[in-house]
Amino acid sequence: MAKELRRIAAETPPIPIKVTKFSSFYPTSNIIYLKVEPNDVLERLHEQLHSGLFAGKPEFVFVPHITIGRDLPGAEYADVYSQLKLQDVHFEETVDRFHLLYQLENGSWTVYETFIVGGKETV
Repeated sequence: MAKELRRIAAETPPIPIKVTKFSSFYPTSNIIYLKVEPNDVLERLHEQLHSGLFAGKPEFVFVPHITIGRDLPGAEYADVYSQLKLQDVHFEETVDRFHLLYQLENGSWTVYETFIVGGKETV
């Protein structure tokens, strides 16, 4: 798996992201996120991560985002989201790496390996 992710990272240029607003997956789930505008690099990376060794139909439609809150009780979700959705968000960044994570016994996640995009060595 890590070998294939290294190959994908080497073939992927740095990933521009543009964050434009707060949004939510409600009513499917009480997840609040920052919306990342789709772009060709993100779309291509998503396709590569669902082909070859990782072939299979994704469980969900691809929605580029940064999760900021999940599994919130209904009232807390409504309160937080009603405040955040009024905020103006305009942020741009270039992503130069992605991580393979694994879950610890206590439920938290930790980095197994980091993959630098653009053909650089992994960390």
